[in-house]
Amino acid sequence: MLRSRLRSATVALLSAILLVPFPAVAHQPKPETLFAYERYRTLTEAHMDADRQAGHFLYFDRFPPDRRAEIDARLRRGEFYLEQLRTLDGDRRIPVPGGLIHHWLGAAFISGATLAESKAVLEDYEHQKVTYYPDVRQSRLISRDGNTRNVFLQFYSKTIVTAVFNVNFASTTTDYSPTQTQIRACSTRVADVEDFGKPQERELALADSRGYLWQLCTWWHVEERSGGTYIQVEAIELSRTVPFVFAWLVNPIVREVPKTFLSHLLTATRKAVLAKGKTNGSGATLKSKFCRIFRGSLNGNLDDKPDETFLARLLRGDRSLERNYSLQPSSAICSSICRASGLPFFEAATRSTCAWSQFFVTPSPRRYKSASVTSAGT
Repeated sequence: MLRSRLRSATVALLSAILLVPFPAVAHQPKPETLFAYERYRTLTEAHMDADRQAGHFLYFDRFPPDRRAEIDARLRRGEFYLEQLRTLDGDRRIPVPGGLIHHWLGAAFISGATLAESKAVLEDYEHQKVTYYPDVRQSRLISRDGNTRNVFLQFYSKTIVTAVFNVNFASTTTDYSPTQTQIRACSTRVADVEDFGKPQERELALADSRGYLWQLCTWWHVEERSGGTYIQVEAIELSRTVPFVFAWLVNPIVREVPKTFLSHLLTATRKAVLAKGKTNGSGATLKSKFCRIFRGSLNGNLDDKPDETFLARLLRGDRSLERNYSLQPSSAICSSICRASGLPFFEAATRSTCAWSQFFVTPSPRRYKSASVTSAGT
């Protein structure tokens, strides 16, 4: 009884704390707060570029081999890699007066998926309200100019209190290679929504913002390799601080929200990508994998490492592949892959000539461990 009353009192206190628009920290962010956030974001992007040029496209690529292998094994078991990060200015922390920066990273592996399938999900803004429900309640593509999109998303979050935000993003897709893509989406407008779901629902003026979310920037790193696709999302969020007397109680909750949000993003993205792979037509997933291997061997691309067991099972018509990938018989796939390759000497290919192609195959496999970026723990 006492414990129940204590829990109810704590919830009531937290709700009151979060709902009161403290004059010192709520409302719109101060210029110095926004300046600090922009500094943080700019330095973070600079480190991303430096790491990519150093061959560390994914965060864990920069770890020692043993640690990298451990993380990779976890991802391939279907687990997520989540870590809180902190970007430094040289060897110093970046002060954010009147604000909090939440910097999190999450990664997952989608076995058998292609980069194209993952991009198709991440760039399908019209359907993100379905893919990411209930975290996203509305989504639409407003305009597009090449690889840059103007997007609207409505975010819904319910912890101790319910918070809803209407956010406009500028989203840019950059294809670094046939197997590596980055999708960067940074907010250009954030508005709190009051009375969500009621007839009187409305946006609050910026001056009346409760400060739960002031700015948000996300970077998706998508890389296809080793029989599937790695998806990595990194997010930087700017929110208000709370009065010191309540910080011990509120800040731990506020800091956990981005971590939970990333977990939801990864779960929903993987589910949507796998569903897209199943609807791409009978045998599409396996065909694309085989063709990827073949194209990579012709181009000398060592990133497309063939799985010898996979090839052997395919060529002997292993029916378990059909169950795993919802395929037509393996022998028919092999012939159709060869015919669809577009190469003249494969026009009348059979299973035996397809087996000959394996001789072309060549075996093969981010970010900051610099002084400027360190892990802040998980």
